[in-house]
Amino acid sequence: MKFPREDPTEATESSRSNTSQPRWRHPTRLAALVVVVYTVGGLTVGGLTMGVLLEAPIVPSIIAIVAVAIQMGFNGAYRTRMVPDVSSMFSRLLTAVALGVVIGLSVARLTPAPVPTIGDAMGLVAGLWVGAVVGLAFASRSLKHRWSKGHLRSRALVIGVGKLTSELILELRLRPTYGVDVGAVACVGEKPPSRGLPAETPLIAVDEIPSFVQENDIDRVIIGPSAGDDPTVVAAARWAAAQGLPVYVVPRLFAMGVGLDSLTPDRVRG
Repeated sequence: MKFPREDPTEATESSRSNTSQPRWRHPTRLAALVVVVYTVGGLTVGGLTMGVLLEAPIVPSIIAIVAVAIQMGFNGAYRTRMVPDVSSMFSRLLTAVALGVVIGLSVARLTPAPVPTIGDAMGLVAGLWVGAVVGLAFASRSLKHRWSKGHLRSRALVIGVGKLTSELILELRLRPTYGVDVGAVACVGEKPPSRGLPAETPLIAVDEIPSFVQENDIDRVIIGPSAGDDPTVVAAARWAAAQGLPVYVVPRLFAMGVGLDSLTPDRVRG
Protein backbone atom coordinates (compact mmCIF):
# COMPACT_ATOMS: atom_id res chain seq x y z
CA MET A 1 0.00 0.00 0.00
CA LYS A 2 1.25 3.48 -0.90
CA PHE A 3 0.29 6.70 0.79
CA PRO A 4 -0.44 9.67 -1.45
CA ARG A 5 2.20 12.30 -2.00
CA GLU A 6 0.10 15.40 -1.85
CA ASP A 7 1.03 18.78 -3.25
CA PRO A 8 1.70 21.11 -0.25
CA THR A 9 -0.80 23.68 -1.55
CA GLU A 10 -3.51 21.06 -1.99
CA ALA A 11 -2.75 19.58 1.43
CA THR A 12 -3.07 23.01 3.04
CA GLU A 13 -6.39 23.71 1.33
CA SER A 14 -7.67 20.25 2.27
CA SER A 15 -6.67 20.77 5.89
CA ARG A 16 -8.47 24.12 5.97
CA SER A 17 -11.62 22.68 4.49
CA ASN A 18 -11.75 19.86 7.03
CA THR A 19 -10.88 21.92 10.09
CA SER A 20 -13.39 24.07 11.92
CA GLN A 21 -10.77 26.38 13.43
CA PRO A 22 -7.54 28.10 12.32
CA ARG A 23 -4.33 26.10 12.76
CA TRP A 24 -2.99 28.55 15.34
CA ARG A 25 -6.05 27.88 17.53
CA HIS A 26 -5.54 24.12 17.50
CA PRO A 27 -5.51 22.76 21.09
CA THR A 28 -1.98 21.39 20.92
CA ARG A 29 -0.63 24.66 19.55
CA LEU A 30 -2.35 26.57 22.33
CA ALA A 31 -0.93 24.09 24.87
CA ALA A 32 2.57 24.75 23.50
CA LEU A 33 1.86 28.48 23.74
CA VAL A 34 1.04 28.03 27.45
CA VAL A 35 4.47 26.46 27.98
CA VAL A 36 6.20 29.28 26.08
CA VAL A 37 4.37 32.04 27.96
CA TYR A 38 5.06 30.60 31.42
CA THR A 39 8.68 29.76 30.63
CA VAL A 40 9.55 33.09 29.01
CA GLY A 41 7.77 34.83 31.90
CA GLY A 42 9.87 32.89 34.38
CA LEU A 43 13.05 33.74 32.45
CA THR A 44 12.14 37.44 32.40
CA VAL A 45 11.34 37.62 36.11
CA GLY A 46 14.40 35.58 37.11
CA GLY A 47 16.81 37.44 34.82
CA LEU A 48 15.64 40.94 35.66
CA THR A 49 15.45 40.22 39.40
CA MET A 50 19.00 38.90 39.46
CA GLY A 51 20.15 41.83 37.30
CA VAL A 52 18.66 44.33 39.75
CA LEU A 53 20.17 42.56 42.76
CA LEU A 54 23.61 42.53 41.12
CA GLU A 55 23.14 46.01 39.65
CA ALA A 56 24.07 44.56 36.27
CA PRO A 57 23.61 46.69 33.11
CA ILE A 58 19.97 46.39 31.99
CA VAL A 59 20.51 46.23 28.20
CA PRO A 60 22.91 43.25 28.25
CA SER A 61 20.58 41.51 30.72
CA ILE A 62 17.61 41.90 28.37
CA ILE A 63 19.64 40.68 25.39
CA ALA A 64 20.74 37.66 27.44
CA ILE A 65 17.12 36.88 28.38
CA VAL A 66 16.05 36.97 24.71
CA ALA A 67 19.01 34.79 23.68
CA VAL A 68 18.23 32.22 26.39
CA ALA A 69 14.54 32.12 25.40
CA ILE A 70 15.53 31.41 21.78
CA GLN A 71 18.16 28.85 22.80
CA MET A 72 15.62 26.97 24.93
CA GLY A 73 13.37 26.72 21.89
CA PHE A 74 16.16 25.04 19.93
CA ASN A 75 16.82 22.82 22.97
CA GLY A 76 13.25 21.48 22.94
CA ALA A 77 12.34 22.92 26.33
CA TYR A 78 8.95 24.16 25.11
CA ARG A 79 7.73 20.76 23.97
CA THR A 80 4.53 19.63 25.69
CA ARG A 81 4.75 16.24 27.39
CA MET A 82 2.14 13.84 28.68
CA VAL A 83 4.12 13.41 31.89
CA PRO A 84 6.21 16.56 32.42
CA ASP A 85 9.26 15.94 34.60
CA VAL A 86 11.06 19.23 35.14
CA SER A 87 13.67 17.64 37.41
CA SER A 88 14.93 15.45 34.55
CA MET A 89 15.58 18.62 32.53
CA PHE A 90 17.77 20.40 35.08
CA SER A 91 21.06 19.74 33.26
CA ARG A 92 19.62 20.46 29.80
CA LEU A 93 18.12 23.72 31.03
CA LEU A 94 21.42 24.75 32.61
CA THR A 95 23.23 24.05 29.34
CA ALA A 96 20.69 26.04 27.34
CA VAL A 97 20.78 28.95 29.81
CA ALA A 98 24.57 29.08 29.97
CA LEU A 99 24.92 29.00 26.19
CA GLY A 100 22.18 31.60 25.80
CA VAL A 101 23.87 33.94 28.29
CA VAL A 102 27.23 33.58 26.49
CA ILE A 103 25.57 34.38 23.14
CA GLY A 104 23.52 37.22 24.59
CA LEU A 105 26.42 38.91 26.35
CA SER A 106 28.61 38.49 23.27
CA VAL A 107 25.98 40.34 21.25
CA ALA A 108 25.67 42.94 24.02
CA ARG A 109 29.38 43.77 23.65
CA LEU A 110 28.54 45.19 20.21
CA THR A 111 26.27 47.80 21.84
CA PRO A 112 27.41 50.96 23.66
CA ALA A 113 25.95 49.60 26.92
CA PRO A 114 28.34 48.79 29.80
CA VAL A 115 29.86 45.31 29.67
CA PRO A 116 28.71 42.96 32.50
CA THR A 117 31.34 41.42 34.75
CA ILE A 118 31.97 37.72 35.20
CA GLY A 119 29.98 37.88 38.42
CA ASP A 120 27.06 39.47 36.55
CA ALA A 121 27.16 36.70 33.96
CA MET A 122 27.19 33.94 36.59
CA GLY A 123 24.36 35.65 38.45
CA LEU A 124 22.32 35.86 35.24
CA VAL A 125 22.85 32.15 34.60
CA ALA A 126 21.61 31.32 38.09
CA GLY A 127 18.61 33.67 37.90
CA LEU A 128 17.59 32.54 34.42
CA TRP A 129 17.96 28.86 35.31
CA VAL A 130 15.75 29.24 38.39
CA GLY A 131 13.27 31.26 36.34
CA ALA A 132 13.15 28.59 33.62
CA VAL A 133 12.59 25.79 36.15
CA VAL A 134 9.83 27.68 37.96
CA GLY A 135 8.20 28.71 34.68
CA LEU A 136 8.15 25.14 33.36
CA ALA A 137 6.79 23.85 36.67
CA PHE A 138 3.91 26.35 36.57
CA ALA A 139 3.29 25.54 32.90
CA SER A 140 3.07 21.84 33.73
CA ARG A 141 0.61 22.46 36.55
CA SER A 142 -1.48 24.76 34.38
CA LEU A 143 -1.67 22.26 31.51
CA LYS A 144 -2.61 19.38 33.79
CA HIS A 145 -5.44 21.46 35.20
CA ARG A 146 -6.67 22.42 31.73
CA TRP A 147 -6.38 18.85 30.42
CA SER A 148 -8.32 17.45 33.39
CA LYS A 149 -11.09 19.95 32.56
CA GLY A 150 -11.17 18.80 28.93
CA HIS A 151 -9.36 21.79 27.42
CA LEU A 152 -6.36 21.94 25.02
CA ARG A 153 -6.34 18.16 24.63
CA SER A 154 -4.49 16.36 21.86
CA ARG A 155 -6.11 13.77 19.54
CA ALA A 156 -3.99 10.73 18.77
CA LEU A 157 -4.21 7.94 16.23
CA VAL A 158 -2.78 4.66 17.50
CA ILE A 159 -1.42 2.20 14.94
CA GLY A 160 -1.29 -1.50 15.76
CA VAL A 161 -2.89 -3.71 18.35
CA GLY A 162 -1.68 -5.89 21.17
CA LYS A 163 -1.76 -6.17 24.94
CA LEU A 164 0.66 -3.31 25.63
CA THR A 165 -1.08 -1.05 23.12
CA SER A 166 -4.46 -1.81 24.70
CA GLU A 167 -3.07 -0.99 28.13
CA LEU A 168 -1.71 2.29 26.79
CA ILE A 169 -5.11 3.28 25.35
CA LEU A 170 -6.86 2.37 28.59
CA GLU A 171 -4.33 4.38 30.61
CA LEU A 172 -4.83 7.44 28.41
CA ARG A 173 -8.59 7.18 28.92
CA LEU A 174 -8.35 6.73 32.69
CA ARG A 175 -5.93 9.62 33.30
CA PRO A 176 -7.15 12.88 31.76
CA THR A 177 -4.05 14.71 33.05
CA TYR A 178 -2.08 13.13 30.17
CA GLY A 179 -3.97 15.47 27.83
CA VAL A 180 -4.40 12.90 25.05
CA ASP A 181 -7.62 11.50 23.56
CA VAL A 182 -7.44 8.42 21.34
CA GLY A 183 -9.30 9.21 18.13
CA ALA A 184 -9.05 5.71 16.65
CA VAL A 185 -6.87 2.63 16.29
CA ALA A 186 -5.54 1.60 12.88
CA CYS A 187 -5.46 -2.18 12.54
CA VAL A 188 -2.52 -3.90 10.89
CA GLY A 189 -3.65 -6.83 8.76
CA GLU A 190 -6.98 -7.82 7.30
CA LYS A 191 -8.78 -8.99 10.45
CA PRO A 192 -9.48 -6.51 13.26
CA PRO A 193 -8.97 -7.76 16.82
CA SER A 194 -12.00 -9.28 18.51
CA ARG A 195 -10.91 -8.33 22.01
CA GLY A 196 -8.32 -6.43 24.01
CA LEU A 197 -9.22 -2.85 23.05
CA PRO A 198 -11.64 -0.64 24.97
CA ALA A 199 -15.12 -1.14 23.52
CA GLU A 200 -15.58 2.51 22.57
CA THR A 201 -12.35 2.70 20.52
CA PRO A 202 -13.05 3.20 16.78
CA LEU A 203 -11.16 0.84 14.45
CA ILE A 204 -9.95 1.82 10.99
CA ALA A 205 -7.76 0.21 8.33
CA VAL A 206 -4.22 1.43 7.76
CA ASP A 207 -5.07 2.71 4.28
CA GLU A 208 -7.75 4.94 5.83
CA ILE A 209 -5.19 6.87 7.87
CA PRO A 210 -4.74 9.88 5.51
CA SER A 211 -8.45 10.66 5.22
CA PHE A 212 -9.13 9.98 8.91
CA VAL A 213 -6.26 12.24 10.05
CA GLN A 214 -7.43 15.16 7.92
CA GLU A 215 -11.11 14.78 8.80
CA ASN A 216 -10.70 14.34 12.57
CA ASP A 217 -8.01 16.85 13.60
CA ILE A 218 -5.51 14.14 14.55
CA ASP A 219 -2.32 15.84 15.75
CA ARG A 220 -0.11 12.94 16.79
CA VAL A 221 0.49 9.31 15.82
CA ILE A 222 1.42 6.57 18.29
CA ILE A 223 2.83 3.29 16.97
CA GLY A 224 2.35 0.24 19.19
CA PRO A 225 5.23 -2.19 19.85
CA SER A 226 3.62 -4.95 17.77
CA ALA A 227 3.35 -2.82 14.63
CA GLY A 228 6.75 -1.22 14.16
CA ASP A 229 8.14 -3.82 11.73
CA ASP A 230 5.19 -3.82 9.33
CA PRO A 231 6.01 -2.09 5.98
CA THR A 232 2.58 -0.44 5.80
CA VAL A 233 3.08 1.02 9.28
CA VAL A 234 6.48 2.38 8.28
CA ALA A 235 4.85 4.00 5.24
CA ALA A 236 2.10 5.44 7.44
CA ALA A 237 4.66 6.84 9.91
CA ARG A 238 6.62 8.47 7.09
CA TRP A 239 3.44 9.96 5.67
CA ALA A 240 2.43 11.34 9.09
CA ALA A 241 5.88 12.85 9.65
CA ALA A 242 5.71 14.48 6.21
CA GLN A 243 2.43 16.12 7.25
CA GLY A 244 4.16 17.64 10.27
CA LEU A 245 2.60 15.25 12.82
CA PRO A 246 4.79 14.08 15.70
CA VAL A 247 5.20 10.29 15.62
CA TYR A 248 5.66 8.41 18.91
CA VAL A 249 6.84 4.80 19.12
CA VAL A 250 6.10 2.54 22.09
CA PRO A 251 9.34 0.57 22.57
CA ARG A 252 9.49 -3.15 23.11
CA LEU A 253 10.69 -4.30 26.51
CA PHE A 254 14.19 -5.13 25.29
CA ALA A 255 14.55 -1.59 23.88
CA MET A 256 13.89 0.07 27.22
CA GLY A 257 16.94 1.09 29.20
CA VAL A 258 19.32 3.87 30.07
CA GLY A 259 19.88 4.78 26.42
CA LEU A 260 16.19 5.63 26.06
CA ASP A 261 16.57 8.62 28.38
CA SER A 262 18.73 10.38 25.80
CA LEU A 263 15.65 10.54 23.54
CA THR A 264 13.67 12.49 26.18
CA PRO A 265 10.70 10.11 26.04
CA ASP A 266 7.21 10.69 27.34
CA ARG A 267 6.42 8.30 30.17
CA VAL A 268 2.96 6.84 30.68
CA ARG A 269 2.54 4.74 33.85
CA GLY A 270 6.31 4.36 34.00
